[in-house]
Amino acid sequence: MTDNFDSDGNPEISSEEMDRIREEIRGSDPELIIANHCYGLFELAAIHLTTNPPNLFAAAMAIDSLGAITTALDDRLTTTKGDLNDALAQIRLAFVQLSSLGSDQDDEDENFDAPED
Repeated sequence: MTDNFDSDGNPEISSEEMDRIREEIRGSDPELIIANHCYGLFELAAIHLTTNPPNLFAAAMAIDSLGAITTALDDRLTTTKGDLNDALAQIRLAFVQLSSLGSDQDDEDENFDAPED
């Protein structure tokens, strides 16, 4: 990997390095890559739930996205299904607990739908 950065401060990646990364991804189990992205959604929801005040609108979007993926892929998830469902249940519970505290929300948050079960 290179120590060169673009004008936005992001690392520049050579085409050879990008080819190597693509090849590594191509050889990986897609379920594990998708699970990794699901855990990213879990973390995104957790970040928004732990801000002061919680951003319930943003957290609900991340939670609903995680729920949509796990529902859509339910019969195709094998090794990660239990862990992803547990993570989804935990973050939904945290959402419900925080939203029941009646925290102040900005105008955008007033019109959100709670995450679906």
